[in-house]
Parts: sequence; C-alpha cells; structure tokens
Amino acid sequence: MPGVLMTVNFYKEANMHFGILRKLQGDDVPLMVMEYWLGWFDHWSEQHHIFPWKGIILAVKEVLELGASINFYMFHGGTTFGFWNGANIVNHLTYQPVVTSYDYDAPLSEAGDVTDKYIKIRALLKEESPKEAVPGNLPSVPVSVGKIAYGEVTITHFITLKDMLPLLGTPFKSKKVMPMEMLPINNNGGQGYGYILYRTKVTGAASEVNFVQLPHDRAQVFFDGHPAGVISRSKVNPVKLLNLEEVKKEIKELKSEDVIMLDILVENQGRISAKKDMISDRKGLLHDVEVNGKVQTDWLIYPLEFKKPFIDEVMAADKWQDMRPEIKVPALYKGSFEIPNRTPKDTFLSMEGWNKGIVFINAFNIGRYWRIGPQRTYYIPGPLLKAGRNEIVIFEQHQSAEKVSFVDKHDLSPTVRRGEWNF
Repeated sequence: MPGVLMTVNFYKEANMHFGILRKLQGDDVPLMVMEYWLGWFDHWSEQHHIFPWKGIILAVKEVLELGASINFYMFHGGTTFGFWNGANIVNHLTYQPVVTSYDYDAPLSEAGDVTDKYIKIRALLKEESPKEAVPGNLPSVPVSVGKIAYGEVTITHFITLKDMLPLLGTPFKSKKVMPMEMLPINNNGGQGYGYILYRTKVTGAASEVNFVQLPHDRAQVFFDGHPAGVISRSKVNPVKLLNLEEVKKEIKELKSEDVIMLDILVENQGRISAKKDMISDRKGLLHDVEVNGKVQTDWLIYPLEFKKPFIDEVMAADKWQDMRPEIKVPALYKGSFEIPNRTPKDTFLSMEGWNKGIVFINAFNIGRYWRIGPQRTYYIPGPLLKAGRNEIVIFEQHQSAEKVSFVDKHDLSPTVRRGEWNF
C-alpha cells in the first residue's frame, strides 16, 4: 500500500534481505527487520530447534551495522496452554501441529529465565549503541526464579469416557456427520476446540471403515468399545481405510448380526496459523464415513470442549474407580499432591510413561502431551499451584501410567537440530 513502510523477517543474511527490500521501496526509507527470529517453534515428532547464540550475535551485529531497526521474535519464550497451540501445512498436504511449549530458544526462556543468549545480546546492544546513549548504571540482570521438584504423584482414580458422556447432556442427532464448527452450541457459534465424539450403530459383519475425507485432525476408532485404530492427518502418506478384522478377534462370541457401537473420537490438534489453508480448516469429520462401502447414517455427536463447568461436574461424579493401569480406552485420571505452607514456585511436569492427552492442574488446562516428543516436560507456573492440596487431572487418549513427576528442569528434547549457521 502506498505510504506504508515495508519490513522483512529473517534470522541471517541481513544484507541480502535488506537488498531485496531496497529494490522494492527504494533507499530513502528506514530499514527494519520486524521479526528477527532468535529461535523456532517445534512440531510434534520433530527435533527441538535451537539457534546458537554465536550465529545470532553475528547476524544481529550485521543488522545494526546496516543502520537498521530490529524487533526480536521471540524475545521471551512462552507456553500455548489449553488448546491454543497452532499448526502448519506443508505443500498444502501434510498437517503439522505445534507442541505445547513455545520456548522458541528465546533469550528469556519459557519460564522467564535469563539465558546465555540474553547476556550476549545485551552486551552487543550496549557495545553497538552510540556513545553515552546507554546509562552506566543499568539495573542488574534479575536472578532466575528457582524451580522446585515436587516429586512423584500417584494416580489414584479414573473414569472412562463412556462414563463421562452422560455428563455432557443429550447428544446431537444427525443423519450425517458434520464438523465441530457446525454444531448448534455456543450461541450457534459451533465448537472451536477440544475433541468431538461421533457414535453410530453397525452390525458385527462390518469389516472396514472408510473415511471419504481425512478427519481433521486425528481420529481414534472404537468397535464395540475396543480400540480399532487411528487415522491421522499428520502422516506423510495418510490412509483413510481402517480394517476391523483384527479388533473383531478380541470380541468374544461376536456374531455377524449383532448390533455394534462404532465410536470415532476426533481430536482438534490445533488450528492452522498462516496461509490460505487456515480458511478451510474445519475440525472433526468433514465428510461421509463408509462402513463396508456404504455411507453410514444416524449419528449421535458429543462435543468434548473440556471447559471448567464440565471438569467440575466430572470431578463430583460417582463413577470414579480405583486406579487400574491396564485401561486402554480414553479416560480421565486424577491424583493429588501436597505443597508445604509456603508460596509455590514454578515446576515442570514429566509425563514419562503416558501416551497422549491433556493435563489439568487445579482445573487449569496446561496443554497437550504426547510421547512422540520432542517435548518431554511441561511448564507449570507457580501461580497455578497453591499451598496445601493440589489436584491433577489427565485426559489420556490411549493407555496411562500409574504416576507423574514434577521436576525442576525443563526437557524439550534429548536431541536438538541447530540452525543452519556458517561458522
């Protein structure tokens, strides 16, 4: 637009990027890098990204020597609590959801801690500033807030998704499946986040389930309550057909004429953050589901938003059972832990041994976990905790462990992929 300043985003080769910018808008306007990338985000199943401070310092110095302005992104790492993580699309095909941590290898970490990168950038900015522009009595860099390893928490009870469903109220009836955004809830605004369960009846003769269009974004299929498989949009070459013969072997005395419940639990793994793909990014089942080649009709649809009123109602339910680790269906698990009579500090939650799901600390959704990594621990800010009794509730989609652990060090991956620096 005429009269509007153009800026550029990059993490190295400032001279090249600003050269392109000059060709676009001339030499008589200020230069600015609006997003100078100090790190990068992580997708599930990838390695954790790190941009080493040595390369960062060289690149920032080049920006400053060109007389350009710079805006650091991210200067302070963060956390995508709840269902707020984003996602990307590669070549309009492969869906890649972002992990819960948005630490981004930033100068100030996800937990607000000062890093070597921060110290080096601070020193560089002071060095490159005009004489007497920086006061000699700068404040001292704050000491990082200590973290506490509160230790192991034993999981004591569980309640299955099947037993939770009555607490959701009357399900929606529909001849055909529909995406979550089309449900008549939230003042007819539809469902924006969370999970959605589609339920229908088939006969024991059913041998295959075919999704005409890939679910958005990850569907777990259950036949007579038994896990039958997962259809995922995240795979490079995703399949849409699921064979039921293996799971049918687990069901004793199944007859071909028996009426069987077919459940499809779809997870919204995160909305696409950029580009034109985000416009059509509906979630749930977007098109027909075929059983043995025939379009299945007559569905019950349950929205699972996991809002606080629902969590409170589940916590007060009488369907909780004593913990049994062999449960292999979606379920909520709970446990409690005590913090001595003092102001709680930050900690990190290790979900080692668990598979995939979300975690609530004192009814606050701290985000998603997934054993495929790279993220291994999950940031718990001290203000979410309280002196005395604290509760942890976990929605596990597959199979649980018997405990969790609170540790004092963040683990975003045992391996890292460094930025492509030439030094």
